[in-house]
Amino acid sequence: MTTRVFVPGPLVVGTEVTVTGDEEHYLVRVRRARAGAAVEVLDGLTATHDAVVVRTAPGPTVLRIGSARALPKVPPLSLWLGLPDPSAMAAALAGACELGATQVVLVRCERSPGGAPGDDRIARIVRAAMRQSGLPQPPSIDPPIALRDAVARADVGGVLAWEALREDTAWALPGGTPRRIVVGPEGGFTSAEATALIDAGFVPRSLGPWTLRCETAVVAGLSRLRAALAPSHGAVEPP
Repeated sequence: MTTRVFVPGPLVVGTEVTVTGDEEHYLVRVRRARAGAAVEVLDGLTATHDAVVVRTAPGPTVLRIGSARALPKVPPLSLWLGLPDPSAMAAALAGACELGATQVVLVRCERSPGGAPGDDRIARIVRAAMRQSGLPQPPSIDPPIALRDAVARADVGGVLAWEALREDTAWALPGGTPRRIVVGPEGGFTSAEATALIDAGFVPRSLGPWTLRCETAVVAGLSRLRAALAPSHGAVEPP
């Protein structure tokens, strides 16, 4: 498995950078990297860099930045996430990042149990997912918004992953369907919420005959949306 760390860019070839905090812990304590080890550095922009560990503890961990490699462009893929409980939220965000979501909108629904994690917690979740997947850029995370306000936006529509639909059919989507999916919190959407989403242009689709956890529904829904739109949009664009 490739050892990756996140260091905000832009990065310059031949320079040395210090790795601290969660990234240092992951590199030194989890991956047990030592001086001379080869690592991959994600800059959060458009590239990944080859790098070498110069030194680790007892002083700060230092990397020497090597050549950059452009990464494939990630096409827009938006998730509207009905605020679940904190543990489900963490897992759902991680899954969304690993599947290449470029935007996550936190939507407050009638059955949402509480607020969103703090910005620091969300940033840690996103960085860990980037290390795992190699995602070149973090998604934008929009602050919580009430569902009624979200559907009032001019540019809406997409796919409604609706737990009320049990028949697992193919996701044949109308032409021009936005690359957006909305997934509800634990307990799902109320009938009024589902109606509001459908009226706003969301196409209801099933995730199968079983009741999924919120975080599982996010992964299943994003995967199926990407597959359904791939013939017309392409899953990944070349550099």
